[in-house]
Amino acid sequence: MDIKGKAFSILILLIIAIIPMSASADSDGDGVGDSTDDCIWASGTSSADRIGCPDLDGDGISNINDPWTTPNPNFEVEQIINSNDDYNDIEYSGDGHSVVTGSDDDFIRIWNSTTFVNLRSANLGSNVNSVAFSPNNNYVAAGVNDDTVHIFDANTMANLHGSISVDVGGNDRVNDVEFSPDSNLLAVSIGREDSGDPTNGIVQFINVSTGNFSSSGINPGGENSFFDTAFSPDGNFIAVASRGDWYISEMSTGNIVETITSPPSSVYAIAWSPDGNFIVMCGAYETSGARVQVHEYDGTSWPIIWETPTTTSCSSADFSPDGSKLVVGLFWYEADGATAKIYQTTTGLLVDAFSGPRPGNCAGFNSQCGQIDGVSWHPDGSKIAT
Repeated sequence: MDIKGKAFSILILLIIAIIPMSASADSDGDGVGDSTDDCIWASGTSSADRIGCPDLDGDGISNINDPWTTPNPNFEVEQIINSNDDYNDIEYSGDGHSVVTGSDDDFIRIWNSTTFVNLRSANLGSNVNSVAFSPNNNYVAAGVNDDTVHIFDANTMANLHGSISVDVGGNDRVNDVEFSPDSNLLAVSIGREDSGDPTNGIVQFINVSTGNFSSSGINPGGENSFFDTAFSPDGNFIAVASRGDWYISEMSTGNIVETITSPPSSVYAIAWSPDGNFIVMCGAYETSGARVQVHEYDGTSWPIIWETPTTTSCSSADFSPDGSKLVVGLFWYEADGATAKIYQTTTGLLVDAFSGPRPGNCAGFNSQCGQIDGVSWHPDGSKIAT
């Protein structure tokens, strides 16, 4: 072979070697490169309307454009379970057969979501601030007011690791617990109870199988309080709610990949849509009311696509399983007090609202009017528990 031929062969080999390196990354591992994937935060098989998005029925149309939750819900009360103490949090199991609650009577309870029979319970000796049900249905977790976390076998209520201390200093509080999509990790949001406390907040990660901390935790922005977290559907990132900001951090490195400074007050709740393209922020009271903001990923950042005011702080948020709608739960103050509101995800159109019990039909500035502390949407889209 002459010199020109050798050079040509080397050039071809170099080009072939370089091509795989320049191919598009596949962040969610669904076989669709990020450059063409319309849902890079969630794996999927859709191909008709959007490429690579969740498609439950396999017809090629993504869930958000082929929803199974009714477009005009008219939710009615199916069951009320009364208690002398506040229920602070609630979540359906991944299969929807059960629901877990945490309350101020120090109990975590698992209920049958159809018969409403209390199946199992445990007394933790202090108020249960937050609860979570693992997506694989095997575990429930409780964040307790004594700065501990407990992980239980959901089928036996065996406490798998005993009391796990997440204490980071004086006057801190376990605000939220959240399982990762693969059920292997538990994220714990910890914060000061007031801005005068000496310690910073942190988000800790606990290995569910061992009960050990999987890392030293994260403190995006050096914040003093973290109120809520939401994993990306692929589990590679986590959204973290704080005082006046929220963040997205990469799970593998802890690095911040996005900082959102638009919230005018603390972010009490945050939820990530099933297709990964939307995040709802639920805000605390400002000078005259609060607000709900929805952000949509545009390929590079997370701009607000709509926001709506509320008369009171927003306590909790969840997306419908198809991602077409979202629900927010509200505190006690004025017209929106003790109300759950349901919006279209993409437009912000209010499609339904319902209220919890309001003792003595109270209204206005009365602080004893009840409030909705937690919301969870059933996996089949037919029910919302508050």
